[in-house]
Amino acid sequence: MKENKYTISEAARLLSVENHVLRYWEEELELNIPRNELGHRYYREEEIQLLHCIKELKNKGFQLKAVKEVLPDLEQKKLIDIHKLLTTQEELEKAAENCSVFGRVTPQQKKQLVIALKKKGHSVAMTGDGVNDVLALKEADCSIAMAAGSDAARNVSQLVLVNNDFASMPGVVAEGRRTINNLERSSALYIVKTIYTIILSVFFIFFHMPYPFEPIHFSLVGALTVGLPSFVLALQPNKNRIKGNFTYNIIARAVPAAFCTVLNIIGMAVITKFTTLAPDEYSTICVYMTALCAYMLILRLSYPFNVLRIAMLTVSAVGIVLGCVFFAGFFSLVWLSVDGLILFGLLSAFTIVLFNLLYNYAEKLIEKNKNKYK
Repeated sequence: MKENKYTISEAARLLSVENHVLRYWEEELELNIPRNELGHRYYREEEIQLLHCIKELKNKGFQLKAVKEVLPDLEQKKLIDIHKLLTTQEELEKAAENCSVFGRVTPQQKKQLVIALKKKGHSVAMTGDGVNDVLALKEADCSIAMAAGSDAARNVSQLVLVNNDFASMPGVVAEGRRTINNLERSSALYIVKTIYTIILSVFFIFFHMPYPFEPIHFSLVGALTVGLPSFVLALQPNKNRIKGNFTYNIIARAVPAAFCTVLNIIGMAVITKFTTLAPDEYSTICVYMTALCAYMLILRLSYPFNVLRIAMLTVSAVGIVLGCVFFAGFFSLVWLSVDGLILFGLLSAFTIVLFNLLYNYAEKLIEKNKNKYK
């Protein structure tokens, strides 16, 4: 069968553009347009299809710089004329997974593509500006409309680009990732205190034992291991891809510190029953161990380190030490005896090892379940 070849004028008529537009696209996008023996351009069906996709992307608001980024997919045949080639739901679902660019898609087919991608476990974002995009926008996990688009598209969308520029999307995604990832970090610090407070309260009430903490203790620990770190971490840049379920991630990261805190406090309560350790020393060691567990969590949440995070970690550590040494009386703390120091040292070494083992396991669980929890 003879292959159709079109001149630049014929190709321009097929695409409803001017000749100079095709030349401009060829130069800017570095397209490999074949030439005959006389050096004249000619266009086969595959070049016409490629140029048609480029035109569709331009009509959707893509700049040539953005088009150039998806050009490898276009040239590797990861594009399809859905109107001609896909006739069954199975074919459409397979194309949704394997192809990157679709041409001449009906409103119903757009919706079916979104459903097919979600069926494969993907989180789907849909951009559109017309009434024909409404069905897909409503079905997508994240729907994005142009401010200059139709009222229907804007009304069903979760996000509207007021500057009508798709080039804003990377910045929008980066800000969303920063907000969610940093909120996960900060929330873990607050959840730790909630978890161990509930467990310890039930334990000491049930066993009729004196609670080791006074309200002033939490002023020192909370300000330097929750308040300051959560403020700093919430403002940090973070473009990491969001993984797994938000609540699951928070609890998974908070449990190691909470578990170590509960284990230490209950262990100290038991030790105090069988030793002559003074109640004030018992209470002071409990505060120290609580601060240590919280600080180790901050340390892990602050990775990778930068100047601001290192400064925050330094201020927290120095603040805790100064509060315990120079303002011990104000925070209802006492100096430890030799026996108390030895006990604190042994508990600290055990806690550091245990916490890191538990936290590493929690990170593995988060990684393992990132596709399970949506």
